[in-house]
Amino acid sequence: MIISHKHKFIFLRTQKTAGTSVASALRALCGPHDIVTPESEEEELNAAIPAQHYEYDPKILSRDWLYWVWVRRKTSSEKRNYYTHIPAWRVRLRVGENVWNDYFKFCFERNPWDREVSLFYYRRGRPRFADSFADHLAALPKRRMRNWEIYTQRNRPAVDFIGRYENLEMDLKLALQECGIDWAGELPRAKGKFRTDSRGYREFYDDSSRDLIARTYRREIEYFGYEF
Repeated sequence: MIISHKHKFIFLRTQKTAGTSVASALRALCGPHDIVTPESEEEELNAAIPAQHYEYDPKILSRDWLYWVWVRRKTSSEKRNYYTHIPAWRVRLRVGENVWNDYFKFCFERNPWDREVSLFYYRRGRPRFADSFADHLAALPKRRMRNWEIYTQRNRPAVDFIGRYENLEMDLKLALQECGIDWAGELPRAKGKFRTDSRGYREFYDDSSRDLIARTYRREIEYFGYEF
């Protein structure tokens, strides 16, 4: 997640939408007072600027403070800070209405059938995660990606622009043009090492698993018009 006071934009980072690559490109545009959340140790070493200004302490008894204490108390302490997949409602609370309304807010989304295959390869090999795609899908809908909750409020998009992973560089360029930035760069390839199978995502599904994704991610599919 990045909040650029220099260019007046807020980049909300969704899961499995090349967020690391986009954040890397955006970091190169950031100024010394912009908010940049941390990446992995390896990625931080190669970053254009280091993670900065992401520390945050919500006001005691505020909605944000109560949420952290009562709901997230058993999770990482990063929830008290700005963090990678922070949702729109929380950013809005922390930056205030003036900044939220004045800044250009954007994120990216991806075809859910393709996105789930990407998530499987990212998780594969980690302790407690499935070895097969069928086993991975067996955890749905409980262990679903919550991109929709990141960029919506009250079940409606809360950002100004949602780019498509399928048209990533062009849509990033369009988003930055809205901020007065003429970006002509290329996105670095990050985290591509996790997927070793080059088959198209459709080859991973049968009729039953295809319908499972359709039910689990119904809102994204209907809103963006995604098809299998």
